[in-house]
Amino acid sequence: MKWLIIGCIFIFVSFCLHLLNINFNLKIFSDLYTNSLVAFVFYYFFQYYPKKKNDKNSIKVLNQITYSIYEAFITQNPFSHEKPTKRVNISVTSEEISNLIEKVKNWDFKDSFKAISSLESALATADSKLREFENLLILANNISPAHSLEWLNLTHELRLFANEYKNYKQFSSSNDSVSLEALKTKEYRNLNEREQYLDTLQIRFIMFLEVTIEWKDFCRNFKH
Repeated sequence: MKWLIIGCIFIFVSFCLHLLNINFNLKIFSDLYTNSLVAFVFYYFFQYYPKKKNDKNSIKVLNQITYSIYEAFITQNPFSHEKPTKRVNISVTSEEISNLIEKVKNWDFKDSFKAISSLESALATADSKLREFENLLILANNISPAHSLEWLNLTHELRLFANEYKNYKQFSSSNDSVSLEALKTKEYRNLNEREQYLDTLQIRFIMFLEVTIEWKDFCRNFKH
């Protein structure tokens, strides 16, 4: 973007000098002016504009897979992890995500079937999408190194959350094949383990939502 501004300033100054009939070699000026104008047009239409358009499309793809976790939690759909990424709604504001963070902080996951169902849906989607998040690092890096750093941070938090799904499998296999359905009931024999597990899920999900806001704000404020 800075080179685009410099080019515009140079062309403007050159044009002003020409109008003022400053006494210098007009042939040199004419060549410089023409070459600068051609270089500017070439840069804008064949480099700057195509890259800006491509970056915008890339960010849309990254946002769609990011918001798939948020959408899974909101809809409580047990099949959210099977939903095509291109159908995910990306018209989610930072304020909406912040409001959800406050709700999640105040929800009692130990007693609410609805709350646990939401976490279960988001967790299954996170486990399903983790490999895709990791593979999309190259797409973020193609936008800029700064985007790749933010994406690494986002993927790290998702990994911590998704790993709880794997931890749950180990946890359940050592406790008489306990299922998520069993965790939704107060009758589960080890309430302490149940509460610790749900608390961990709650914290991991909140941390992911927080970095989602950071990612969204960074993309919105980024200048080429």
